[in-house]
Amino acid sequence: SGIGAAITARLDRAGWSVVLVDQDEAGLQDVAARLTGLSKVVSGDVRDAATHERAALEARGLGPLMGWVNCAGVSRPTPLLECTEDDLRAVFDVNFAGTVWGCASAVRAMLAQPESGAIVNISSVHGIRAYPDHPLYEASKAAIDALTRSVGVTYADQGVRCTAVAPGGVLTPA
Repeated sequence: SGIGAAITARLDRAGWSVVLVDQDEAGLQDVAARLTGLSKVVSGDVRDAATHERAALEARGLGPLMGWVNCAGVSRPTPLLECTEDDLRAVFDVNFAGTVWGCASAVRAMLAQPESGAIVNISSVHGIRAYPDHPLYEASKAAIDALTRSVGVTYADQGVRCTAVAPGGVLTPA
């Protein structure tokens, strides 16, 4: 949904084959129905590494894996002193762990093919700027920025590029 659906539509218009991942099966089917090119859907939770491995397998079935976008995100604006363990796990498991597993699956697939590829992680302006009552979201997005740099310098000599985009406020259902 939101930014991810817009990215998917743009890639589709550019002629890319896409694999959509979300735990909302109906939402996946709705977005996929609007696409004109090759697409596959993977219903699963980005917090689970196996979901990303299934997505990589589906993508490789469509051709070489040339691009991967990690876009899932959640926010729980909460003052630091009111944050709970559940808040921390909910935000970090989706935002950061989901991006870790996505990067790992993408790199693994890209290294197994002769052509290089690119990973784009959706971070946020919150990763570099502080706003009241967003400590967990901001920390998770800053962690994505650090992960992006690490993947980029670690795998660049093998042809895998990794960048992050840090949007500001975007009008989405979220």
